[in-house]
Amino acid sequence: MSELPPSYVLAGPSDAAADVHHRRSRLLFVGMFVVLAGLLALAWFLRADKTGDAASLRQGDCFKNTGTTEKPRPEKLSCTEPGADYSVVKVVKGGVSATLECSGVPGTVGAFSQVGSDSFVVCFGDNS
Repeated sequence: MSELPPSYVLAGPSDAAADVHHRRSRLLFVGMFVVLAGLLALAWFLRADKTGDAASLRQGDCFKNTGTTEKPRPEKLSCTEPGADYSVVKVVKGGVSATLECSGVPGTVGAFSQVGSDSFVVCFGDNS
């Protein structure tokens, strides 16, 4: 009885080329995804117009909101000016949660925060 040697199927050049092409396509896709994610993260952290005059507000200052409730944009005003609707009750440097930092602060009717390299929370009340 004679045995036949095992048959081997050799990969032709087209199979190897297709495999290389698929690997390159995947790497290109992953690379583009990483670059896009990096650009979006950079744009998020480097927004030029974050919260108007918010960073310069101190306790006792007054302002009006020229933005929205969801995206406040305080404009610092003298407390005697018409339109100075709110006064700053408390500023917490390094704070991140307006709800936690301002809960229980007497006279507070609202709050906003800025999170980033210079995080802070502003608790404000009505300017009466």
